Amino acid sequence: MAGWGMRAGMARWGVRAGTALLGIGLLAGGMAAPATAAPSRSWPVTPATLGSLYGSVDPGGVHSIRVWGSAIWCYVQPTPDADVAANLDQLLAPSLDPLAASGGGRAIVTIGHPAPWIFDNHPKAVRPTKWWSCGNHASSVSIPSSASLRPGSVQAQRWEAYVGAISDWLANRYRNRIGQIVLETWNEPNLRSGLDPSLGIPGAARTPTDAAKALHRYDAILQDTLKRRGTHGWITVGSSALFTRPNAFSKAYLAAHNRSRRIDAVHVNIYGFNGGSATAAVVDWDKRAAQMRKRLKGYRALRNLPAVLTEVNLNLVNTDANRTNLRGSITNPVEQRRMATATQMNAYYHGFSAVHWLVPWRQQQTAVFLKTEPGNVARDALAVLQGTLAGRQFVGCSSKSGVRTCRFVDPASGNQAKVLWRLSGSSWVRVGGSEVVEVTGAVRPSAGRERIGTTPIIVR
Repeated sequence: MAGWGMRAGMARWGVRAGTALLGIGLLAGGMAAPATAAPSRSWPVTPATLGSLYGSVDPGGVHSIRVWGSAIWCYVQPTPDADVAANLDQLLAPSLDPLAASGGGRAIVTIGHPAPWIFDNHPKAVRPTKWWSCGNHASSVSIPSSASLRPGSVQAQRWEAYVGAISDWLANRYRNRIGQIVLETWNEPNLRSGLDPSLGIPGAARTPTDAAKALHRYDAILQDTLKRRGTHGWITVGSSALFTRPNAFSKAYLAAHNRSRRIDAVHVNIYGFNGGSATAAVVDWDKRAAQMRKRLKGYRALRNLPAVLTEVNLNLVNTDANRTNLRGSITNPVEQRRMATATQMNAYYHGFSAVHWLVPWRQQQTAVFLKTEPGNVARDALAVLQGTLAGRQFVGCSSKSGVRTCRFVDPASGNQAKVLWRLSGSSWVRVGGSEVVEVTGAVRPSAGRERIGTTPIIVR
């Protein structure tokens, strides 16, 4: 069980749990992406996958969401005879309807975490537990053993029937109204708060390795079911969202998909914990992101899949008078802008194809805030980044003498915009372009030679 412990500071998840279960995670992102261009680097970042840089011109639009709380199995089908469609109408539709009304976009939905009846309502499956997943049911952090999920088994049939009902419901309600649906079977299964094989529930996986095999089987059944129903392609399968920790579970899970890939993208949650300054926090996060990309490159069947950051957080401070803040420790507005925008760009630099921020000041998650409101400089800085680059195609990123540069092109005019920043320090760089956009929103003429620091600037 080594490496199966909780993440540092897990006490704060009491707050996050309430946020996740009461609200639905909203991810601002790609409405309709520009025409796809070939990736210019070795990672799978294309205009189609750079969702969080392509939003609506309307600053109030919402064009991509991630729902990982109320749409999971134990809520949608709490009993064997529950009306799955009716519960989806109640629990999931309120999040997907606005997305459909906005004109398309993408929805990521977590659907796993079985209810106690999956384990025959064994006493251990219904006892209260301190873990956040699925309310107070211990079974919400268990999964049937890999042996019990053999083809044709009762457990396999239960999961197949459930995901088939979800596929039918999505197709009946949102076909041609939402651009893409991505289903993930679990959130953070490599943390004990997300999946605990030590509970000892009869019929459940008992070790991280067996749990990983079982989750791979869940993914396989899900993908096969979508293919049989003709919805795979529009509905895709993302991996369970792995916390960055490379423990026994995550290694076994990724290895299983490397042998027999049944996912269309890799989903990862990367948090930053270290650093007494904004720069140190960004450097720490950047190190974790680089390590994750390096690990993924070790899996031949997975290395070219889109790698999506389904959760990112640097404990950005809450200034919206909302009590759900996760202990934001760096409150200076300049540093808040730096933390948010530099992390966003570092994610693209390392080849992640979308960045979804876990926001402590609201009951939602968001990638880039399309709607700017007074009072949160991190959100507003991300909105400036979004608005400046909206409609441009991603070209690629490079690094020279410590300066990182990502390029974006206007497909109509061919004009380029460059985002430049450093992990630490500053230096003078000769740049092209006629003007500079700061993440504060200020626009000024380009001096032709700019001092590049740790807060990105856009030259266009």
